[in-house]
Amino acid sequence: FGQIAMLSNRRALDTFTVTHRDAIVYRITRDAFKSCFFERDEAFLGACRLLNDSDIMKSLFCSQRQLLARDAVGFKTFVSGEVIQLQGADVPFEAQMVYIIESGSAILGRDGDTPKWEVEFRRGGAFGVREALLKQSASDTSVYAGRQGVEVLCIEGTVFRSLGLCPDHTGALTGEMDTYLRHLESMSLQQASAGLLANYQNVDLRELTVVGAIGRGSFGFLTLMEHSKTRKQYALKRISKGLLEEMQCVKSQRYERDLMLLADSD
Repeated sequence: FGQIAMLSNRRALDTFTVTHRDAIVYRITRDAFKSCFFERDEAFLGACRLLNDSDIMKSLFCSQRQLLARDAVGFKTFVSGEVIQLQGADVPFEAQMVYIIESGSAILGRDGDTPKWEVEFRRGGAFGVREALLKQSASDTSVYAGRQGVEVLCIEGTVFRSLGLCPDHTGALTGEMDTYLRHLESMSLQQASAGLLANYQNVDLRELTVVGAIGRGSFGFLTLMEHSKTRKQYALKRISKGLLEEMQCVKSQRYERDLMLLADSD
């Protein structure tokens, strides 16, 4: 007894009294009990953050996204050029997956189209959604990892479909092919222009070398970087995420980042 109150985050709902004879009762603390039902490891928290960043998940309640993170198969990495989903390949619905991009990029393309049709998605982008919602055994597009590879969160199609996504958010995904492709193009352009995360940059950070230090602030330091090929220089701001969380300044840093994105660095 007592488990309902713990699962619903409430105080005791009933009173229990020992009758007839003495009883030995083993007591489990709230934290210990809930840890058996809710995964709070780094993988779970990372999945929650990713689903919160994904546009396709915006119509879900936070609790639904947490359940989806808990029920996800896990993260998987694909190297550059590796095929993730092949157009026309017959995949049983029970084995279908929905993929949410954690890092890197994925290229979606249509075989046989003239001119060649391709779009690129980065963090928060999703594919496999149309197939899951329509219970299609064959994919309408091919998907392969971008030039830096891609890491994705894998979710079973049956689990994803059972969430009951808002039709306003999925109508373009389940409509006619032309509507679907235009929607993918629009989402790709939004990601490319938003620039909300480091993963969205056109500059590969691995091609930058340190020239010197510019200065140090409350949460990190500023470094002068130079591109190894173009010789163009950039100011790279490195921030301690742990310190931001400790000082409860994450939200204010997000506002600062959004303001910086309004400036044209070129």
